[in-house]
Amino acid sequence: MNRRWPIGPLLPLAPLLGLLMAACSGGPRPVARKDGVALPGDVDAAGLVHHDGGLIVGGTARAAADLGQTPLTPGPGGLVVALDKNLNAMWGAGLGGGKVVVRAFAPGPGGDVVFAAQFQGAFGGGGTLIKSHGKTDCVVGRMSAQGNVRWATRIGGGGEDDCPGLTATEDAVFVAGTFGPLLVEPELAGIGGRDAFVVRLDADGAIQGAVAFGGPGDEVVTGMALKGTVLAVVGTFTADFQAKFTPLKVPLQGPGGFIVGVDVDPTLRWGRVVGRAHTVPAAVVGTVDRAWVVAGSQKGAGFISRLDKGGNPQWRQDLSGWTAANALAMDGSDVLVAGAARGLAIRRLTSAGEAVEDYRCGDGTDAATGLAVTPAGDVAWTGRLAKASACAPAGGVAGRWGPAAP
Repeated sequence: MNRRWPIGPLLPLAPLLGLLMAACSGGPRPVARKDGVALPGDVDAAGLVHHDGGLIVGGTARAAADLGQTPLTPGPGGLVVALDKNLNAMWGAGLGGGKVVVRAFAPGPGGDVVFAAQFQGAFGGGGTLIKSHGKTDCVVGRMSAQGNVRWATRIGGGGEDDCPGLTATEDAVFVAGTFGPLLVEPELAGIGGRDAFVVRLDADGAIQGAVAFGGPGDEVVTGMALKGTVLAVVGTFTADFQAKFTPLKVPLQGPGGFIVGVDVDPTLRWGRVVGRAHTVPAAVVGTVDRAWVVAGSQKGAGFISRLDKGGNPQWRQDLSGWTAANALAMDGSDVLVAGAARGLAIRRLTSAGEAVEDYRCGDGTDAATGLAVTPAGDVAWTGRLAKASACAPAGGVAGRWGPAAP
């Protein structure tokens, strides 16, 4: 059952206006809204997870995080912060030091969280010290909801590796990214330029399988989602594509954006183009009817599109006034998209692509970067504001609003 809540422009009289409109028109019930708060460490959030009525946010700190602890949680570097239901910071846990950039953060097995980070030199966590093979490597890890790293596994080779795609089930963790010219852990050979990979790990961090795909140019992975037994990986490519192991059924002629379906084995299943030159898919999510929704930008303008389970287009909406679409979440059959539109912007759309509600905050280069729908029906978000606004202070911020918001 979909939840409806007005989010409209952020005005001081919005709650009162909402009450009047609802009373006169029988429209959606106005709900409480919780404005944004500053994240400790001025974090650039890579993802957020709802937990025990609050949020756990993972990202990269720009400064030391003051959480009332001695010493301060170190920064800059990877940082995980827990917020209570009122968005007050409860604890913070550093990840690996100053040369760690958290690229993805997601719910994990058994109520834990999982993270994927890019690092240089060394990463410390889970009682182990991991050294990089090349310029940058990736590390995938599992952390308890109290901030303790249970394990961390290196994925990397001799080049510059990245890992912005991450999702998990109760018995497996999946990470997607970009590598070149080869991976050492696990062993994967590239095709040319920089190529894409998907790696499956078990719930204890052991690598179970991997697949690579790409062409003679550069493939850059930007996101991944799981629905049923299929992973959807999105990104960009600069030249015609070929599969490294299992041939893709449809040739992809570049440059442009791509979506590639991968079975959880993992083996390649299908591939499709998502837009032509200058198209940058940034996020993907699976729907309740096992379709896919992709959001991103093309020539500096935001877009959102729905594809069937095999990646074939069903509809596309150009987001007028948006310069970027960065994150997606599902609320029943409704789609939530977050990004930038002369400020931090969030929009709710129906499964048919009809815009239902808009939320705007800040101005200029402000942008929303993450979304999550909580069991209570609230929408939680992360973002960055260049200067203080009516909705949030400047810097890395998180917010929450909806029927259960305080």
